[in-house]
Formats: sequence, C-alpha cells, structure tokens
Amino acid sequence: MGYKTISIVIPYYQETEEKVFPLLSSINNQVGIDFEKIEVILANDAGEMKVSNSFLDLFSNFKTIVVHCVENGGPGLARQKGLDHATGEYVIFCDADDVLQNVAASSDIGFPNPACLLLPFPPLRALPEGE
Repeated sequence: MGYKTISIVIPYYQETEEKVFPLLSSINNQVGIDFEKIEVILANDAGEMKVSNSFLDLFSNFKTIVVHCVENGGPGLARQKGLDHATGEYVIFCDADDVLQNVAASSDIGFPNPACLLLPFPPLRALPEGE
C-alpha cells in the first residue's frame, strides 16, 4: 500500500449518508491538490449506518477506507481506530457534519486552513527526562 501525505479521519455513529455527504463533497471538490496524496477514513463507531459502495463511488477523487468499531466507544475511540489505519504523513480529524472550505490551492500539501490542525504521523517521540 502506498503512503499518503494526508489522512482525513472521520468518526461517525448515527449520521446517515446524507449527513456525511456535504463533508465528503467538500473534500472531493477541493481545487489545486493532488488527490493521489489524500485518503479519507470513515470510522464507524458501531452505528447502524453502513456506507454503500454506490455512495462512495460519488467521491472518485480520493481513496476511501471504511473501518468499523465492534462496540460503541465514542468519537475518540473511533478516531483512534481510523488513525490505526492511516498511512498519511499528516492527519486531519473532521466530524461527520463538518465542511472544508476550498482553500487548498496555495499549499504544497493541501488544506492550509488555519482552522485545521495537521498532526505529523507517526507522532513525534517524547524525549526522556533530562534530555
């Protein structure tokens, strides 16, 4: 599997495809980024909504991975499950009802929106005390 530059992790539980659609559309419609470097990870927190392949086919610009939690553990555990599958150098966490503005055209890695927190992955290691 090739490594990506950005992994976008989206936890969801009770959200329907219609609720997640605006966020995925806003990612799919970004201008000026290389979608080969983007992956989207939908992390189902043991909710009833199953994402259909026909729904995911609407967003052809990026690769989508769907992961499932066995038990409902809240959005934090769903984010962790998504992070466990991330291959990106950076990670963006979005909620299912978020929408990304079209701001990527001026960035080398995309998504320079100051409201987005890009986290290096794997995380930087902590130095032992005294170093």
